[in-house]
Amino acid sequence: NLSGVVIMLAIAGLLTPFRRNHSVEAASHAIRTPAEQRAMLLLLIFTVAPPVLAIAGALVTGGGLKTGWGNSLVNFVGLLAILLLSHRFTRHSLKAIAVMAAVLLIVVPACYAAVMGLGPRYKGIATRVHWPQAEMADRMSAIWTRDTGRPLRIVTGDSWVAGLVGLTAKDRPSLLDHGDLKLSPWITPARIDAEGMLVVWDARAKGPPEALQPALASREIREETFAWPRSKGRAPLVIRYAVIPPKQP
Repeated sequence: NLSGVVIMLAIAGLLTPFRRNHSVEAASHAIRTPAEQRAMLLLLIFTVAPPVLAIAGALVTGGGLKTGWGNSLVNFVGLLAILLLSHRFTRHSLKAIAVMAAVLLIVVPACYAAVMGLGPRYKGIATRVHWPQAEMADRMSAIWTRDTGRPLRIVTGDSWVAGLVGLTAKDRPSLLDHGDLKLSPWITPARIDAEGMLVVWDARAKGPPEALQPALASREIREETFAWPRSKGRAPLVIRYAVIPPKQP
């Protein structure tokens, strides 16, 4: 994630040993004001502390880390680089950075679009951004309304599938994460009795979340099949679900 920043700084010549007589322009900014020093300390804390705390927490708890979690932890690296090296900026270095930034603003989105658009079509690769979310929400909401005649107020299951179903459902249901009331304190047993809930999960999983298995023991388990958008030759997505209707008429 940080390699692009390092490469840009290196090409701009800002990582080479600094000579104080490099330019009059650079020398004029060599002395930092107290405000700049405080800003540097603040940015150092904002840049270094989050990843350090995340790594330390993973080591202590054994909870592990995911690469995607780190994306938001490096947002301040560019600002920190500017603050640390601004006294070395010259017309040449600023021009080099501007050219590289302009190129990246074109290349990076183009590459991303190619991977997202062409990858599923020619390699059968479907990432989470390719899930048929809108179709899932519409169809599962329609099934609930057909079976119960009531608005969908609670959707539960694993957080990913249930979240996709509830995201744009017209009745704006609440999410009961993994069927665990401790994770979703806005949902109570009384509310479940009054409103019922739709349970959904990916058929490729071993089954529904453990907390929901007792409630599903006597329920009919059904399936809905969804095609992957632009995923040539890939087996369809199968979502299993159960309707737990309200206990109250």
